[in-house]
Amino acid sequence: MASIDTIADRSTGSAVAGKAYFETSTNKFIVYNGSSWVEIDSDGTGAVFSNQYSVSLDGTNDYLELASTINIPDGPRTISAWVNFSDVSGTFNTILGATAGSGYRGLHWSPSNGYIYFYGVDQTGRYKNYTGSITTNTWYHLMVVDTDSGASGNFKIYVNGTDIGIPAPSANTTAPLAMEFDFIGKGGSSNNFPGLIDEVAIWNSDQSANLSEIRDTSGANPVPGNLSLMSSQPLHWWRMGENDSGSTVTDQGSGGVDANFANATSFSTTVPS
Repeated sequence: MASIDTIADRSTGSAVAGKAYFETSTNKFIVYNGSSWVEIDSDGTGAVFSNQYSVSLDGTNDYLELASTINIPDGPRTISAWVNFSDVSGTFNTILGATAGSGYRGLHWSPSNGYIYFYGVDQTGRYKNYTGSITTNTWYHLMVVDTDSGASGNFKIYVNGTDIGIPAPSANTTAPLAMEFDFIGKGGSSNNFPGLIDEVAIWNSDQSANLSEIRDTSGANPVPGNLSLMSSQPLHWWRMGENDSGSTVTDQGSGGVDANFANATSFSTTVPS
């Protein structure tokens, strides 16, 4: 039987590919595969969680098309995604977008001015300026939460685990009610996302109390959490390569809406780590 070494945390020491370690700071068994860590939970569940892939988009015509339109009704809901910009000069870079209407519908982040936009099927929406630095080749965790129903809309937007303040309403002063999504990484006909997208998840509930499970900070750096261990499972969860093959990303949530590559979309081994 191979020995298991002890390591203070995964940022220290010299890891050997294929060797197992017990991490004292998190009480987890971890294995180094040569490029990243694979966690083996030591809570008795025997669950193994690994994040090895993201999806790479060129910002021009790459995107993922959902197998069917996702309808998210008015009411509590949460969207979580990890993004990494290859270009920070654009506006309305789409994380989740819709076919009908203008390119505004969906969830967008404009690194050129910092604004995060969240628009519904009727073009009503909320937006908030993120004043932190946005640079290329850097992972950011974005989570948007609608905490209740109705046109007043109480929203929270978190960037890297920090609530950046109450989003302002769009010009008609109402919040997005029903929402639809047809794409990942593309708006209606434009606003394609430039860079990497990973671990996109949607809940039809308020998950703000579970941020620490969605964004795992137990290791040296924040990484995507194992959503399969949450008491509230995501309705949709695209892991962007885990358990996938070919040009299809499987929906590992309960909704079962897979996403298919368009144009030169590809998997990447660059992930939050």
